[in-house]
Amino acid sequence: MNTGLFGGIVFVLVFTGMVLVHELGHFLAARLLKIDIEEFGIGFPPRLLRFWRSKGWLVIGNRRVVIPPNTDLPFDSLQAPGRVAEAEATDTGKTLLLRSIKLAATEDGVADSAPYVREQADRTVILHGTIKEIHEGTQWTINWLPLGGFVRPKGEDDPSIRGGLAAAAPWKRLIVLLAGVTMNLLTAVVAYAILFSNVGVPQFNKVAIMGLEPGGPAEQAGLQVGDVILSVAGQKVTSTTQLITITHQHLGQPVEVVFERAGEQQSITVTPRTQWPENSGPMGVIIGIPSIQPKSWVAALPFSFQAVAKDMSNLLSLPGRWISGQARPEETQIGGPRSIWNLFQAAVASDLQSRQVQDESTQPTYYTLAAIIALSVSLGTFNLLPIPALDGGRIFFLLPELLFRRPLPARFQMTANGIAFILLVTLLIFFYVRDFINPMTFNLP
Repeated sequence: MNTGLFGGIVFVLVFTGMVLVHELGHFLAARLLKIDIEEFGIGFPPRLLRFWRSKGWLVIGNRRVVIPPNTDLPFDSLQAPGRVAEAEATDTGKTLLLRSIKLAATEDGVADSAPYVREQADRTVILHGTIKEIHEGTQWTINWLPLGGFVRPKGEDDPSIRGGLAAAAPWKRLIVLLAGVTMNLLTAVVAYAILFSNVGVPQFNKVAIMGLEPGGPAEQAGLQVGDVILSVAGQKVTSTTQLITITHQHLGQPVEVVFERAGEQQSITVTPRTQWPENSGPMGVIIGIPSIQPKSWVAALPFSFQAVAKDMSNLLSLPGRWISGQARPEETQIGGPRSIWNLFQAAVASDLQSRQVQDESTQPTYYTLAAIIALSVSLGTFNLLPIPALDGGRIFFLLPELLFRRPLPARFQMTANGIAFILLVTLLIFFYVRDFINPMTFNLP
């Protein structure tokens, strides 16, 4: 298969999968907390087809009746509670299974609300009474726009609708709102665990020798590839940047280098030179972050949680670092679909090429997995921002109710979410157009 075509397929599957995983989190949390979901859509409207409706239930009088899968009620379920209905059901021995139902009315338009139940010999049960509750099953649909999906909860903004999201307790709504983000971040955690189980767990607070310049000061002093640098000139080393800084502060001066080799701590003296060849440095070393190999991907999970937390912290601190000049301009560029497409094209091409090379010294790359991690963390973090129309904005509006038991007016929330949604879409269109004109490019080794 053509590499570009395969990269495009991976892009569509991953991008769609990220959104569906997010919405699946909302769905599972809502169903666990007995909140009705009217529709789970794969893709975005307009609707192409409905392939399934799960079973539901309703209460007529004091009898609970199960609505079979793929059954559509002949009336609006939101308007039916409080109305009188006549239903026919089958007694299965454990439940009453709905066969037909209609709203009842007399000739003058007023229904007789006196409840009654008639059981017949063929296990048919006739019910007449007021509908007290209706919980239709979830519609599972496929829609024309293939990227993403959505969940439509019952009564999302109307607290008067029983069994709906707005009518649920505040803590239940909080869990439902957090569930989508949680699923995205858990996806990143699992992806990180798989990555670490293949390439090892990076030890970000350590610096190791990855390569040596032949005849350079470090090699002449006795340093070897794999040595972990602990301190230089009496200063503890915990990052590559720190090691570079200390080295440049002692050019031409003998310094003690304390390092760890094969589990033993040793020390030598190295003199960083004042002049060095191109593509080298004062000590003539290539430095990097060492890694340890976990026993399995499950054993890598604790490190994966730490890595996701670090990624989130870096994303949230990015605006502040940009304002203070600590972040490079390319770090702050917002990547749209075109840039993400380019990323997956480059990642897939590199991963495929690394697996086609018949050279034992060439290790397979995992750039596609790293791209999935980056997309998952970005989507989860972005949705946590306190912006109306996003999950974070809805959580922000929920805080007064959680803290003071006084909800913000529903009309205010709907208006704020509506306006913010329009502004957000406008802003995204601007960034996406700019991204299409000047997309990010990726040159992966």
